[in-house]
Amino acid sequence: MHNVAQQFAFHSVDLAPGIRAFIQPTEQFRRIHVAAFLHLPLSEETVAGAALLPQILRRGTRKHPAAIDLENTLADLYGASLHAGVHKIGDRQVQTFSLSLPADAYVSEPVFNAGLELLRAVMFEPAEQDGGFLPDYVEQEKQLQIGRIRSLINQKIQYAVTRCVSEAFSHEPYGLYILGTEEGVASLDREGLWALHQKLLAESPIDVYVVGAVDPDQVASQLKAALALDRPAPQPLPPTHVEIRQGDAREIIQEEPMEQAWLVHCLRSNISYGDPARWALMMFNGLLGGTTQSKLFMNVRERASLAYAAASQYDSNKGVILAFAGIAPDNYEQASQLMQEQVEALRRGDISDDEWEGTLRSLITRLRSTADSPAGLILRHLQGAVEGVEQTIEEAIEGLESLSREQVAEVGQQLQLDTVFLLRGKAKQPAPVG
Repeated sequence: MHNVAQQFAFHSVDLAPGIRAFIQPTEQFRRIHVAAFLHLPLSEETVAGAALLPQILRRGTRKHPAAIDLENTLADLYGASLHAGVHKIGDRQVQTFSLSLPADAYVSEPVFNAGLELLRAVMFEPAEQDGGFLPDYVEQEKQLQIGRIRSLINQKIQYAVTRCVSEAFSHEPYGLYILGTEEGVASLDREGLWALHQKLLAESPIDVYVVGAVDPDQVASQLKAALALDRPAPQPLPPTHVEIRQGDAREIIQEEPMEQAWLVHCLRSNISYGDPARWALMMFNGLLGGTTQSKLFMNVRERASLAYAAASQYDSNKGVILAFAGIAPDNYEQASQLMQEQVEALRRGDISDDEWEGTLRSLITRLRSTADSPAGLILRHLQGAVEGVEQTIEEAIEGLESLSREQVAEVGQQLQLDTVFLLRGKAKQPAPVG
C-alpha cells in the first residue's frame, strides 16, 4: 500500500552553469539510480547524430576503450549496469545516460564515487582516434541504428502512430522520428559526430538525477566533483510549442504489405503541460481509450466488433491525444466514424458513474506505480521539469480527484481532430489474363 503523503519531492541543486541535479533520498530501493540527460532542440539537422551519439559513447572511454574493459569495470562495481539512449520530450531530444549500482550501505566497499567517475568518462571522455571517434565503433553503430529504424515498420501500431505524428506535425520539430532517418544516419561521419558531441557538451542544458539511499548534501558535493563542466551558462531551451492547427482534418492513407490495418486519429489541443486543464485532458484520454473500460475499447472493439484493438494515448508535453484501432481494411469508414462519435459523447458529458470511477482509479494506480521504480520517478519528474513545472505524485492525484464531468466535457471542446491516418495492406492486383 502506497503512502501518498510521503511521495517523492526531489531536492534541487545547481552543479554548474546549465547543469542541475535532482536528488531523492529514499530507503525504498537497495540500489542507487543515477541518470544524466543532455537536452537539445529537435532538429532535422541534428536528430540522427544526436540519437547515435549515446550508442557510440557507450562503447568505450579513453581509459576503457574496449567494450570488455568497460564491462569488467561495471562487474567490479558489484554488477553495476550502464545504459545510454535517447528520448523525445515535447519539442526536445534528450540524450540519456543511466547508471544503476548498489548503495554503499549494502556493500563492503563504497562504489558510488567510482560509478560517477565511470559515468563521467562515458559522457565526457570517449574513446578517440585522431580527433574523432573510433572508426569501427561509428560504422558498427550506424548499421545497428539503421536496422532499428528499418525494424519500426515491423511493429505496425508503433509505426502507424509514428507516421501519423510525422504527418500531423510535418512542419514542426515534434514530427521528427527520434532516431532520424536511414539517410540521415548513413550520411554521418566520425568527425562530424565528434564536433556535434563537443557542441552539445558546451551548449546543452544537463539534468542529473539520483534516487536511492543517499545523503543529499554529500551526493550534491560528489556530483559537482564528477559531472560539472567548466563552461559558460548555456541558453535555456524554450518550452514546447502547443497549439491547434487551423483548417480541416487531413486524411492520409498509406499502403504496406500487411493483412489488417491500423487507424490513428490525432487530436490536438492548446493545453500545455503547465495548464491546469491538463488534468481534465488526462481524464478525457483515460475515458476515451486509456483503460479496458474506455469508450473506444467497449464501443469500437467489444460492442461493434469493428476492431481487434482500440485505445488512446496522451502526450502531456505536446497536448496531443492519439486514438488508434486495429481494424479490417473494409471497416475503415465505419470504424473512423465510431471513433469520432466516442469523442463527441465525452464532449456532451456522456460519462457513466462506472466509467468515471473506474478510469479515476486506474489513473491513480498508474501514478502511484511510478514510485515503484527509480526510472519511473525520474522520467515523470523530468517531463515536468523540462517545461518548468515540478509536481509531486500527490499533487497529480489531487488534481485528478478534484475534477468534475463538466470540466472533462469542456476540455473536449478544445480538442481538434487534426489528422486521420490509415495504414493498410496493399490492394490485391488482379490475376493476369491468359
